[in-house]
Amino acid sequence: MTELPRIDLIDYLRGLAALSVAWFHLTNGSEGWLADTGRYGFLGVEAFFVISGLVIPYSILRSFPEYSLRDYPTFILRRMTRLEPPYLVSLLLVLVLTLVAAQLPQFRGTTEGLLDPWRIAAHLFYLIPLTGYEWLQPVYWTLAYEFAFYISIGLLFPWIARKEQALGFLALAGACMVLVAFLDWPARVLLFVMGLQVYRHVIQGDPAWRKPLGARLLPGLNGSSGRFN
Repeated sequence: MTELPRIDLIDYLRGLAALSVAWFHLTNGSEGWLADTGRYGFLGVEAFFVISGLVIPYSILRSFPEYSLRDYPTFILRRMTRLEPPYLVSLLLVLVLTLVAAQLPQFRGTTEGLLDPWRIAAHLFYLIPLTGYEWLQPVYWTLAYEFAFYISIGLLFPWIARKEQALGFLALAGACMVLVAFLDWPARVLLFVMGLQVYRHVIQGDPAWRKPLGARLLPGLNGSSGRFN
């Protein structure tokens, strides 16, 4: 099988998404026209989720042309080796900086529960949404989504990702829409499904769900807050 090429355009899209989020945070405390320039920059996070829906299955296809569940542990280990190191460094910095800041008279936060071992353990596996704890750094909620997607796509890939598995993908998309509509699942899961739809169309040459399914996913994203925030 011919080795699949890297899609350079994805790196540019990731860069634009990162810049939009950074600009949103830089201008969020401003007023007037400057604040307006970054008002919708937070949507870069949603863009990242759609990109992941495309890139992760494509990465599986590149690394495991004949992927099966036997490859699942290797896939998860590879994803964790990319995600965990910078995340662990970030966690350590948050802990250290919070403890240092707590020594200053101007400190207005709290260190209560900061070093709770169960809280830290829950952070290591992105389980904070399933506990009563709060994230040490609020932006970590995005990593919980990403990690949940890694776990899910690795398990589902053998049945939904190839061109001849259109019915499997349709069943997944339909199930996600039902869960969001009736069981209060966070609507942002549909962003990953949209990315997976792009993967099927662009990489697998599957035109069947390009516009009809996308049109049905978009309404569910209106006000897409959820318990993983």
